Amino acid sequence: MKILPFLILLTAGFVVSGHAQLPRQSVIEGKLIAVSSFPSPKTSDYADCLFSTRFVIEKVLVGVPIGGTIRLLMPAFLKRQIVDGNLQVGDRLQIAVQPFSFVAGPVQKIQQADSLFDLEYETYYGRCAVRLNVAQAAAITPAPIFQHKSPFEAPVNPPVSAEFERLAKIGIERELAMINRRIGNVVAQRESINARFSADWARRQADFGEVKGYKWSRVGKTLMALSSNYALIPEAWQAKPENIDAIVAFRDFLHAHGTQLIIQLIPSMHAVASRVFLPEYAQYPDLECAFAAKQLLERGVETIYASDELVRRAPNYEFMFFYPKNNHPAHGCQDVLTDLSCARLKQRFGTLPSNLAPDRFSIVRASGVYGSNYRYPVGVDIGTKAPNKAVLTESVRYAGGQVPFNPNSQIQVLGSSYIQTPTPGGSYSSLLAMKTAVAPDNVRVSGHGPNTTIPLRFYYQKGRPLKGKKVCVLPVSINVVAKSRWVNLRDLDDMLRLLSGKRDVFRAPKLPAFSSAIRPVFPDEHRSSWQQFVGSQKGAGYLMFAAPDQDYPVTNFGVPERLRESPSVVYLKVATAPRQIGSLAINGVRKPLEITNYAVAWQTIVVPIEAGTEHVAISARFNKSKSALAVERIAICQ
Repeated sequence: MKILPFLILLTAGFVVSGHAQLPRQSVIEGKLIAVSSFPSPKTSDYADCLFSTRFVIEKVLVGVPIGGTIRLLMPAFLKRQIVDGNLQVGDRLQIAVQPFSFVAGPVQKIQQADSLFDLEYETYYGRCAVRLNVAQAAAITPAPIFQHKSPFEAPVNPPVSAEFERLAKIGIERELAMINRRIGNVVAQRESINARFSADWARRQADFGEVKGYKWSRVGKTLMALSSNYALIPEAWQAKPENIDAIVAFRDFLHAHGTQLIIQLIPSMHAVASRVFLPEYAQYPDLECAFAAKQLLERGVETIYASDELVRRAPNYEFMFFYPKNNHPAHGCQDVLTDLSCARLKQRFGTLPSNLAPDRFSIVRASGVYGSNYRYPVGVDIGTKAPNKAVLTESVRYAGGQVPFNPNSQIQVLGSSYIQTPTPGGSYSSLLAMKTAVAPDNVRVSGHGPNTTIPLRFYYQKGRPLKGKKVCVLPVSINVVAKSRWVNLRDLDDMLRLLSGKRDVFRAPKLPAFSSAIRPVFPDEHRSSWQQFVGSQKGAGYLMFAAPDQDYPVTNFGVPERLRESPSVVYLKVATAPRQIGSLAINGVRKPLEITNYAVAWQTIVVPIEAGTEHVAISARFNKSKSALAVERIAICQ
């Protein structure tokens, strides 16, 4: 089979030159059988984006032999320019690929758009794919039988020391006691507190300016904004229970590898602004962060609640966040956050293992990560600053350059762009290094790094990124903790254990394709997410369910006689419309369906069935009328 000329150039380094060899790279041919949706490059929060595909390998032309189906990540767009984002289901490609765990660090930091959630397949990275003639299809290279060995059971470090365990327990107990005192009976008083706040805020904002629909003012040094109808105590304040379960599972994974996890909750910028503008309401906790902290602490996850300290110290800084609409932390927020985590680390380590010279640090005012795109507003109180001038930010320097992070450090900082802003080099870890004289390991993946990409990377690399790590600090937005989808490493491990040594041996009949009759009811702000998902999923089946709290049949099929002699696993790939709560029952075994908030994505469900089972019956139940279920695949694996 001919290798296309440009791929010869791409692969020459690892095929010919021992010095330029790239680990485990291959040139493959095959077919795209599923493609994830991804955001528009024009409106995306980030200029770069990878997207996931499901790729069936037909032939390995050069390099390490691989076979079967893989999860293939490719650039959808780079610098807002489409790269491989025009590929479609059914395209046959020739492409150079490499296991994602071996890909260069800058690529691993790029946000990943993934509505497929194919966690059962090994992840590879490739780019600049070339379409082939469909008629050139070759015989599919069979996949090796997958044998699972749990990464939970092969630690890369010695166990957590008894002293570190004791200190973590003390930190958890103290934080939980404080949180319980702060929450008190606020929930019961929610309506009366909100009514008083609304009246006081309506009077106070009369003297404020307005920026992009938000009321803007200055308190001390700090510049902030808040919506005119902000509710102090939100209607929904608890984090999704499945997210808490997933964070606990991530904690367990790190602990199995001798590493402790500390979660630090980054609040909404408006939860801070509301209590700074009306300081008499600072007596009431940021309930969303407080309840998430309570949920985590009660499960034994060490968590830092930072909202009160951010409110107290906000007037000392020019910016805490990028008001009026961008929740990313500015220098003031990062400075307070790192003071809190630094205190926790010093309590844990006693004397920190210093490897940097304190007198070589400096702070300068420089252009931030948003450059000239973030400017002082016009026509409102900005103190002595010049309207429409680009905002400069405090930037930590070491010996005149960026702070050198250390991949071999005992302290690891995990996160997304929320640990990067306001400076390109990584503000959170730079400030932490300055305050501790320790260069931490800095692991940043934009977008959904904390809740999907980083846990999956650690899992599939069998804990290797944790080698030598004693503590991982994860500063994370409350919106991600409360509302985003988290990968649960325990569930993933159980799924891979059930699928170990098995392949698809039977596919259930397909369900009806999408039609105009599929019209689920959900909030309008999620409509584009649903439409994008439906438009990108060719071959999926869809069902509508009219009434709530009833069991509706999804499918019922016989198990082929030849398969009844051995135990099997029923495999389902399903998705729900946004904001719909439901479950599936597979031969009576009920499994919850993951709730979609923003990005609709597939969920994999596996249920073992005993030898001798003759039929598989699957039903669905939802809590609301006019709910919808998408089904990509239902199969039996043996």
